[in-house]
Amino acid sequence: MSTSSSIVRSFFAAVIAVALLLNVSPTQVKAMEDIGDSLSTAVSIQTNSVMTSTLTTYNDVDYYKFVLDKPGQVTISMKNVSGVTWYYQLFDAEGNSYDWYKSTTGSELAKGYSETPVGLSAGTYYLKVSSNSYSSNEPYEFQLKFVSGDTYEQERNNKLTAATSIALNKKYSSMLQYYGDVDFYKFTTPKDGLISIKIPNLSGSRWYYQLVDADGNPMAWYDSTDNSELAKGDTVTQVGLPAGEYYLKVYGDSYDYSTVDVPYNFTVAYNEGTTYEKENNNTLSSATTIALNKDYTAQLQYYNDTDYYKLHLDKSGRVGISLRNISGKRWYYQLYDGSGNAYSWSGYTDNSQLAKGNSVTYIGLPAGDYYLRVYADSYSYGEAKATYYLAVNYKQGTENELESNDQLSTATNANMNKAYEGALQTNSDSDYYAFRVSVKAAIRPQLLVAAELSHSYYVQLYDGRGNSINVDLKQPIVVQPGVYYVRVSGDTYTYATSGVPYKLQLIAAALPLKTTQVQIANRKGSADSVTVNGLNKGDIIKVYNSKGSLLATSQPVAQGKKSTVISVKQLGANASYVYVTVKPAALAESAKTKISYTKEK
Repeated sequence: MSTSSSIVRSFFAAVIAVALLLNVSPTQVKAMEDIGDSLSTAVSIQTNSVMTSTLTTYNDVDYYKFVLDKPGQVTISMKNVSGVTWYYQLFDAEGNSYDWYKSTTGSELAKGYSETPVGLSAGTYYLKVSSNSYSSNEPYEFQLKFVSGDTYEQERNNKLTAATSIALNKKYSSMLQYYGDVDFYKFTTPKDGLISIKIPNLSGSRWYYQLVDADGNPMAWYDSTDNSELAKGDTVTQVGLPAGEYYLKVYGDSYDYSTVDVPYNFTVAYNEGTTYEKENNNTLSSATTIALNKDYTAQLQYYNDTDYYKLHLDKSGRVGISLRNISGKRWYYQLYDGSGNAYSWSGYTDNSQLAKGNSVTYIGLPAGDYYLRVYADSYSYGEAKATYYLAVNYKQGTENELESNDQLSTATNANMNKAYEGALQTNSDSDYYAFRVSVKAAIRPQLLVAAELSHSYYVQLYDGRGNSINVDLKQPIVVQPGVYYVRVSGDTYTYATSGVPYKLQLIAAALPLKTTQVQIANRKGSADSVTVNGLNKGDIIKVYNSKGSLLATSQPVAQGKKSTVISVKQLGANASYVYVTVKPAALAESAKTKISYTKEK
């Protein structure tokens, strides 16, 4: 055979005739007849050339050999003829047949060509042509159309080990060749980032695709294109991934043939970045490590998907878990400690029609590792594939509640006369604080909240044994040195306090001065003086006039001294009174003691 099988067959017929005249053996004649009828005797042909030939018997076959110097796409194009059906199949260089074969159409109105595009790597290939019993002696015509390029799949790529290597941000063309065919592609993300798998939608054909990690483990989700009557645009799946190797599996519905012989194309786009989730992160052990005070974007890939994040606090402080509100979408989130124990509350975003801004949960935490879980309602599919936006903001500080502090044994240790920020996470939450009072003092818990919420909070004082101290907390109570607890809770019948920040301060003030401790000298023509006795090192005395305005402040009492004398320019000619307070180093200023004085002498 040459470019025309009929010419080749005529040529060999002449050769056989000569061989018979020369007394060549029948075995030798048979060998010459078999040229082109097996892989070993395949006829070499060129791509992009029209070939014609004839199968002389019902079980005759023709083999053709072709070589590709470069990778690209070969389209096997065979002419359709009414009443005749030819079959063709591809073989690799080792003679292994591909898992599919194709045929022409022999219908009454057959016309045009049956075409099969196949992406192939550079190398040697064989094409086998055969027929049914009714196709003998009818000439067939075919052409191997070849377009070089590196943006085609390279068959066989129906298993992970034979996956076609692809570049990121390039559009590739391919086709599923038979029912049950699978195409695998391999790609590498050089650094952490976000990939976007994009496949065009086509009415009547639905392709499925799934991501597989470098060890061959499929991710727990898959996606599919839209095959509805009015399908248009692309199906796009965004996935945050760490640097590494991955596989993409593309396949059709196992119950129909709608994708067989239908070309598809796809792109795996990539954006480098460290502010994306890293799949798989659907368990605590595979949580995505995130930085504080950074915005992250992510997606739940299917209706009951869960994303876990890991964060670390070098020091205690206050975190604000922030998720953007989006109308029609509701994400839930829950915090876990470093041992994987869930906190007893969860937050969620606003999904109302006019939703805007962010849902923020403030919580004070000690230094350590924590996990954050983001998920959706198990009965809702609206959040699947929808992008959510997450940030865990952090402010270092020691003056915060430290969760979990919802019982006496886990109370947040706090210092007197300092304001601590906290928040009740639910309507039934309680926050406990432990204060150590070092000297006898007058104490009073003070809660700072918005005026409209003042009646929704409850504050309770406990002694060191956990016994409730039932007193009016609007007035100071004198206590002995020791540990005391303050409990902050909300109205259990309303959610008004849930997630709302407050400030708590345990005011511990010095006891008021006794009138016998203070002497006043109201002198005529010279500075007046106020003498206070029975003091301790570091005590500071303040003197106020009868209207409450500050007149004078003493220096701290020196080591070894028990009194101080304060000079006042002039108290006044007539008898009156002043107020005097004491402020020790460790306590707040005492209540004012009224001290009367006589007229000038």
